[in-house]
Amino acid sequence: MTVTISSGVTSNFLTISSGDPLVVLSGGVAGYATVLSGGSATLSAGALGEDLAISAGGVLLGPGDLYEEIRDAGSISGATLLANGVLQVLDGGTASGVTVSDQAILDVDAGAAAGGDDGEPWR
Repeated sequence: MTVTISSGVTSNFLTISSGDPLVVLSGGVAGYATVLSGGSATLSAGALGEDLAISAGGVLLGPGDLYEEIRDAGSISGATLLANGVLQVLDGGTASGVTVSDQAILDVDAGAAAGGDDGEPWR
């Protein structure tokens, strides 16, 4: 069953597993969530994810916004990392099509892969 966070709603400490995808609608906030292997989360335009952990085999899709500390051992694509946010792409993790705002921090571990919103690797 799909878990949906609606506009004006903040849901914290969710665990997203296979078969229960998370969809955060515009104006909704997902905080301190973990996306497990086989799980997926989608941040719609205008949605916010903060302090998220994406496990190996987990997927986070944009085009919504990311804030605070995001730890990615799975796959993130199409989101925007806001100013003062930190995206740590861990060994084995990937980030593609992610826009990194001014004053945001991207940390790519050895064994991880990351590319910008133009599809080219960051340098």
